[in-house]
Amino acid sequence: MVKLLNRFKGFRFRKPKVLVLLGAGSVLEIGMPTTEDLTNDITGLGFPSMGGTVNYGCGFNDITYANKIGYIKYISDIAKTYYNNYNFEHIIDILENLWSLNISSGENTADIYKVSLVPFIGLLRETVPVFNGPRIHNAIDAVYRNIYDNISIPSRCFDVEKQKWFVDFWEEINKLAQLKIITLNYDNILSQLLTGLKTGFDERREDGLYRFSPNTYLKNIYNDPVIINLHGSINYGYYPDEYRGRTVKQPPNDFIVQRWRRDLYYFEEDKEAYSTWGRGSGSPDKHQDGSISGVSPFIAGLRKMDKIMAIPYQFYFSSIYPLIDMCDKLIIIGYGFSDLHINRWLIRHSHIHNKRRKILIVTYKPPDFQTWWQQDYTSIEETHTICSLSMQSEAPDRRYKPEEPFVKSEDDCLGIWFNGFKSFIENGLKEGLSFLGI
Repeated sequence: MVKLLNRFKGFRFRKPKVLVLLGAGSVLEIGMPTTEDLTNDITGLGFPSMGGTVNYGCGFNDITYANKIGYIKYISDIAKTYYNNYNFEHIIDILENLWSLNISSGENTADIYKVSLVPFIGLLRETVPVFNGPRIHNAIDAVYRNIYDNISIPSRCFDVEKQKWFVDFWEEINKLAQLKIITLNYDNILSQLLTGLKTGFDERREDGLYRFSPNTYLKNIYNDPVIINLHGSINYGYYPDEYRGRTVKQPPNDFIVQRWRRDLYYFEEDKEAYSTWGRGSGSPDKHQDGSISGVSPFIAGLRKMDKIMAIPYQFYFSSIYPLIDMCDKLIIIGYGFSDLHINRWLIRHSHIHNKRRKILIVTYKPPDFQTWWQQDYTSIEETHTICSLSMQSEAPDRRYKPEEPFVKSEDDCLGIWFNGFKSFIENGLKEGLSFLGI
């Protein structure tokens, strides 16, 4: 009888498992760049120069202009005429597609890389500078290194005292729940704040590198608080030829038996991880359709699902559904609903948990909020679709008044805070946690 009561007591007071999805908006107020900031900084790069003396045939025929603005800016200006809304991930995708077309028509590479559209577009590789392979490769490398600079600097400058509201929130909710955090951001601030979170990088080698352990991670997701950088981290890097001033000796069969050259390691210092990036991004990844993409520790661009073959991403992505299945409580902070694969996961969460689901979205009001909120979801963007489906209605809630910061669905399964993350912590935290039941 005593054993039975002890078992019941242990079960009764077990922490609830809460799935947390973090987008760029979750770290804006602690100094991290917005997607727009990254886009503006990247498209303003003057490296590398266009060069060449020919007519581009792309609507920009002034060679002086092209030389002045640089290759990435040139690509960006063309993209603006095509996309209604675009960001740095479109730029990455354009560069990767150009690289694929270029390498598929190269004298020494055409037999290896076969993009199906090449024979149909009359690729003028030698007369159109936009298809210059080295220039494209350098541009992709410049984009990823620019992202690193924009993330690593505010990460190192993070001040625990000045951002006490942020620190206190995560420490408190970590005490109340067993967190399963999926972050789409490239920083590592939360991993440093909440040292008990598991990442799968628990195997510390003699040389100081942390290698990902699939077996350990698959146990962690069920039994421990975890955090996964689903789209990469500035602390991820490739196996170095030298590390901390000494040559790294690798067993001869290690490359074949234990690891792939694209697999990532965790470095305690992001600068050390960064120093290995050139080695990892020096040659492209080949995809099933014959196209290629640049290699970096970041899963960026518009073909994210083609870039998950390296460790830890294979295991991170495959663990999403188990995480969704075990957590009927879901918190979404600062996510813009622009990644289709993640949106499908969120819809599945509502399908799996149905009336048991508790979804809390912390976001910001769009400028045309009143119109946006009352329209039918079938005619507008993914954000609205997810909210509507989660609320099981055509429009999220037509009764909502714009002056209200928090709105809940009629079935009390979904709540949305509209005034941002810091405002939620300072003014809506008690109501939000009560809504979630934690």
